[in-house]
Amino acid sequence: MPRGKLVESSERRRQEIMAAALDCFTVRGFSETTMADIQERSGASMGSIYHHFESKERLAAALYLEGLKGVHGAIRSVLAETEQAEEGIKALVQAYIDWFMHNPDLGHYLFQGMGAQYLEVEGEKIREETAMLRRDLGGWLRPHIESGKIARLPVELYSPLMLGPTREYLQQWLVNRVRRSSNSPADLSESSRALAKAAWKALASTS
Repeated sequence: MPRGKLVESSERRRQEIMAAALDCFTVRGFSETTMADIQERSGASMGSIYHHFESKERLAAALYLEGLKGVHGAIRSVLAETEQAEEGIKALVQAYIDWFMHNPDLGHYLFQGMGAQYLEVEGEKIREETAMLRRDLGGWLRPHIESGKIARLPVELYSPLMLGPTREYLQQWLVNRVRRSSNSPADLSESSRALAKAAWKALASTS
């Protein structure tokens, strides 16, 4: 098999293993899930699983990092495509909600995994990804702060004011979704608009 096909096949198997792990973690949680559970769910051999991930912790951390990059990618797309302050803040909140709405299991896993000890095997990469997004967001906000469109605040307040209420809402929505055992994405458009307006109101300069 050509090398390119081998790489493609290996990456496809890696994604299948992570998808199986997510299914298991969603149903049983990290602690109660075994590598045998993931093997059974994925259909991969144990050798293949350990070829890609040397431990359950490595697999869980890789899944977390993949989810983090996914939601950060949604945010970065807005930052790259939007120049106006109000439009950008509102679009960012709505893109954040859209990502969780279309990736509810992975989103739930991200919230559950925050600060978990088992993620420390990839802690440096996770912190690096978080720091890069903080820099990207700060770079986008800076000219709007300088122009007086967005309020000048301590730097650590921007993310909580922009996404804090949205994160809390999504955590409640995800928990309720699990209780309902619903697999279909709910329409969060009305909530999305309200949270986007609240984020802009919290950050808009009043001077």
